[in-house]
Amino acid sequence: MLEYFIHLGIIITIYIILVTSLNLALGFTGLLNLGHIAFFGIGAYTSALLVKAGVPFLGAFVAAALIAAFFGYVLVLATRKLKGDYLALTTLGFSFVIYSVLLNWVSLTRGPLGIPGIPKPSFFGYTLLANETYLVFSVLVCILVS
Repeated sequence: MLEYFIHLGIIITIYIILVTSLNLALGFTGLLNLGHIAFFGIGAYTSALLVKAGVPFLGAFVAAALIAAFFGYVLVLATRKLKGDYLALTTLGFSFVIYSVLLNWVSLTRGPLGIPGIPKPSFFGYTLLANETYLVFSVLVCILVS
């Protein structure tokens, strides 16, 4: 039962990080970006694939952020003159395209089966083996970005 609540805490902190970034886009700028989850997916798949390929966790973490930022820049170039509903619909369409690519590119992402065997995060010689330590790490990252 305790393991369930630890897992739930990890998921909650991950979603708090996502909501914080959405608040940055919507709360401070007032722009409704419905494609926000696409960047989350791009970053998640990038880091998972890089770590599985042998890239250290921190390198994959930074690369995932840079690749998601690159896709954000491309989206900004395409939508920089749009406002209101048009921006919302365009970014929602972008989100659907990214979702379809991630779901259907089976040779890279394994489609709906997901990527198995992602190594545990390891940095500075310390590996987060237990879920309790991963919860502490996710809470610290959540506090850092909030």
